[in-house]
Amino acid sequence: MERVAFISDMHSNIVATKAVLKDIENRDIKRIFCLGDLVLKGSSPCEVVDLIKERCEVVLKGNGDDGAVNPQKIKAKEWYTNKLGKERLEYLNNLPLYKDIYISGSLVRIFHATKNDVFYRITDLASIDEKMKLFEDENNVIPDIVIYADIHKQYMQKIKNKTIVNIGSVGNSFEISVLDNKEVNMDEVTQIHYCIIEGEFGSKEKKPISIQFVRVPYDIDEEVRIAKKEDIPQLDEYIAELKKGKYRGKKALYFGKIYKNSFTNTSILENFKIEKDNSEEVIIKVPEDTIKELSKYLVLPEAYMFFWNDKNIIIVYKNKIFKIERDNKESIDEAINYGINLGIPKEKICFDMEE
Repeated sequence: MERVAFISDMHSNIVATKAVLKDIENRDIKRIFCLGDLVLKGSSPCEVVDLIKERCEVVLKGNGDDGAVNPQKIKAKEWYTNKLGKERLEYLNNLPLYKDIYISGSLVRIFHATKNDVFYRITDLASIDEKMKLFEDENNVIPDIVIYADIHKQYMQKIKNKTIVNIGSVGNSFEISVLDNKEVNMDEVTQIHYCIIEGEFGSKEKKPISIQFVRVPYDIDEEVRIAKKEDIPQLDEYIAELKKGKYRGKKALYFGKIYKNSFTNTSILENFKIEKDNSEEVIIKVPEDTIKELSKYLVLPEAYMFFWNDKNIIIVYKNKIFKIERDNKESIDEAINYGINLGIPKEKICFDMEE
């Protein structure tokens, strides 16, 4: 039996990168596979690339790496491209997208986001049909297990005799976001996340295999100190991600109405700005990227909640989400009919948007 460490999403965080490599060394693990996103965001892109190149047996390309090489594809800052220089950019550009390996008789495919597209994002809250895309293959070579990264959130799930493993992020973890300026202890969320697989690597014979999630605390203040010294772009956003798990992505805010009798755990709503709270419903204010995450707290498939701002309305059922422009009556009717087909009486489906 052999152990291999799987790491990803260092995002130029040299303090976290050194800490995870030290933890792996302390466990006497000799082989390390890296699933990409070496750069962007953090303090030390050059040092992280050099260290990962030296220490990792396998290195794959992530969207952050592609973004540094081709800054027009995403909003990558020229600061990182200029800092990395020609040789490192060529290294990042030539990284493979995926690798297939047999472990204890299971065909395991590893990649950053999906097999052929570093930008196609599938979250832990995606539908089963969407998650099955992780196993798609143009040559019909279908893996038993996929190991990926990209979403900065560890999880494992069994679907239709398949296994999905997300290893999380070394340098930029945010499993649950703090969405306002409350002082909340996020130590459990913002640690280094990585994964250890134990099994017979290279063997097509069915044998035991184990999957272990690991979290490692590290000196976030030291990484912040280096980032300030280097005068990195978007410093405030980076600090908020490191210390609060506050993602810098989509920031459009929505009002949301949640009916208490359809929600499993209303205490989770305390993390958000509450606009109104009565015996039957709660109105909160949230960024768009959090809405899908809240859908897992709906009690039954026929339960629903909805969100709105001045442009759009988002109608959330447990297994389907509609995002619609407010004046698109046809699409709103489609969302209503979906709810009726779930068994919700039409008179109970009311999108009363309180400004």
